[in-house]
Amino acid sequence: MNLKDAKKVVKENGLIIELENEEENNDKMEIKEQMPKPGILVNKGNKVYVK
Repeated sequence: MNLKDAKKVVKENGLIIELENEEENNDKMEIKEQMPKPGILVNKGNKVYVK
């Protein structure tokens, strides 16, 4: 999934996306890893860290 699509999904679910490296803030960037891992239940307002 690219960063643009991830931002949309995260926003729709009431979460906040946090980039590990702000210098790579490019919507076409492919996400290689995220924390918490996919499938983990998180509360609205929490951050999802990606790189």
